[in-house]
Amino acid sequence: MFLRQAMVLLVLLSSVSVALKKRRSKVRIFTGIIFGSLAGCIDLMFPWNPILHVLIFVMSVFITAWIGFGEGIRRTIYTAFCLFFSGILYGGIWFVLYNLKLMRNWFLGFLFVLPGMILFYKYIWQGFSSRKDYLYDVTFHIGERKICVRGFLDTGNFLYEPIGKMPVSVIECSVLQQYIHQPLSKWLIEDSKIKIRMIPYHSVGKAYGMMTGILVTDMKITGKAGTEEIGQGMIAISEESLSGNGAYDLLIHPDLIKYGRS
Repeated sequence: MFLRQAMVLLVLLSSVSVALKKRRSKVRIFTGIIFGSLAGCIDLMFPWNPILHVLIFVMSVFITAWIGFGEGIRRTIYTAFCLFFSGILYGGIWFVLYNLKLMRNWFLGFLFVLPGMILFYKYIWQGFSSRKDYLYDVTFHIGERKICVRGFLDTGNFLYEPIGKMPVSVIECSVLQQYIHQPLSKWLIEDSKIKIRMIPYHSVGKAYGMMTGILVTDMKITGKAGTEEIGQGMIAISEESLSGNGAYDLLIHPDLIKYGRS
């Protein structure tokens, strides 16, 4: 039973990671799989108590998502919901195959469900995501590190780098930290290859301030209309959360998108 739970969780956590463009740590994913599998086995020990059964299930999904991706509470809740619905999809495909007597062996069923998950992601989830007018898949490089995030087109963004007047997008500090294996402030100081700019800003109800900006390369923004090849870009780092529900990690400057302010 533990092995079955672990194999399914591997697929679900990997699927959520790919669909939400989340950074995956192999150690965290493996630890999340172990915890989730153990919790699933424990859950099966209490079929006579529906309240305890539901409580263990909800807590195990949330904690598995938190261990697997190491995010804040709000983002973990959003990720846990995605993990839960991915499990429903996976179980539904397996249930249909089983009841149609197409697949009775659990391991073969596990293998045959994988193409269904891949097709769902490729032809339904990606299409659904691309139809959200203001959400985009964004990739860029900082040195040799490739960063992949979900971006939101912020039509109210008027930030520009003061010297070269480059439009400035904004990324959440905690998201960028997932790609760095040391404190972000230390990394910015010690890595001589990183080009830093100070970005002045002003927000409603707050005084003027400064954000650290990083010059990035090979920046690409992909939406329903295709892919914008930006090349060099400027990304400012925000200490504050950008999305309450974790739906996006980056505020895209509208000048980087064709008709961005229209």
